[in-house]
Amino acid sequence: MHRPTPLWFMFTAVTASLATGQTAGESMVDRVLTLNRVESAQNFQEVVNTVRVLTTLAPVATDTRLKTLELRGTAEQIGLAEWVCSSLDEPKAGGSEYQLAGDEVARVFYLSRISTAVGLQELINVVRAITDIARIMPYNAGRAMVVRGNGDQMRLTEWLVQELDRAPSDRPGAQSVREYRLPGSVNEAVRVFYPAAAGSPADLQNAINVIRVKTNITRAMPDPALRAIVLRANDERIAAAGRVLDELGH
Repeated sequence: MHRPTPLWFMFTAVTASLATGQTAGESMVDRVLTLNRVESAQNFQEVVNTVRVLTTLAPVATDTRLKTLELRGTAEQIGLAEWVCSSLDEPKAGGSEYQLAGDEVARVFYLSRISTAVGLQELINVVRAITDIARIMPYNAGRAMVVRGNGDQMRLTEWLVQELDRAPSDRPGAQSVREYRLPGSVNEAVRVFYPAAAGSPADLQNAINVIRVKTNITRAMPDPALRAIVLRANDERIAAAGRVLDELGH
């Protein structure tokens, strides 16, 4: 992995000055980024929102007509902002992954089967709840989600995307065991159930409610499009959830 040097943006001269509250030697950078291929105001705002969430920077100014963001932050924040804009403005330019300090990584996941804003948001809800990733944003125009987390979180996210980014016609059977063993844990896993009798979103939510009450599993999420239930718990509770679904006729 490498930090790309975007060639697509226009920028002002970099200025170095110590900001209030910054440690000695941590200079601040001023930069203006221009998006060349983002067409609508909505898409531009989604990019702005993604930059804000992933970098924790609030843009000094934005211009929807010119598609520009004026930013001020540390070199790492500005580098990440450049990568986000590059990846969403020109998907091939920024690559799909950006290495941050330590074990932190930012990554763009491009989806192949999920094609609606609702479907993308439902996937994001699952990823956020199951992985504990807080910095995750949709980019609907590119059918993508942008994620920032540590290596373990990113590997789990990749598995969830592979598992859930599928057409309903490709839904696995009820007997299929779809499980991800969490590294560093003796008996914790993520399991996707595909209940046979979950015919509607209401059926799915009812099953999740019963599972939560009877097993004390707190991380249980629906995927309405695939009529699936995603759980994160220890082996004993996951087995108990399977028995609950059997009792419910799922």
